[in-house]
Parts: sequence; structure tokens; C-alpha cells
Amino acid sequence: MLREEQKVHCFYFMDLAFLEGNYELKEEGEKRTADPDMYISSLASDLLHFEGLMAEFLPFSRYQ
Repeated sequence: MLREEQKVHCFYFMDLAFLEGNYELKEEGEKRTADPDMYISSLASDLLHFEGLMAEFLPFSRYQ
């Protein structure tokens, strides 16, 4: 059940990132933004939160 929850979470944030994100390539002389996409940042923090919960509540053999 946890894997499905994580997959849905990934699909949700990746869909938002591709639909609303700005991935326009810049010309050589223009300055590029190094800021990560906010949806990808949210996804990464949520996945870290999931990992912390699994490590805390699951037995070590199930967590691995």
C-alpha cells in the first residue's frame, strides 16, 4: 500500500511540474535560473518525509 501511495504522489507532482513548469532553453548568452522547480522540491521533501516515517515505524527487515 505504501508503494502505491508513493507512486501516486510522484505522478501527481511530476504531472504538475511538466504542465506548469518552465523548461524553456535559454540562448547561450542569457542567464539560466538554477532554482529547482517548486513541485520537484515538494516531491523530494515529501519522499524524505515518507522515508523517515517508514524507518521509524517499520521493522528494519521490512524497511530494507
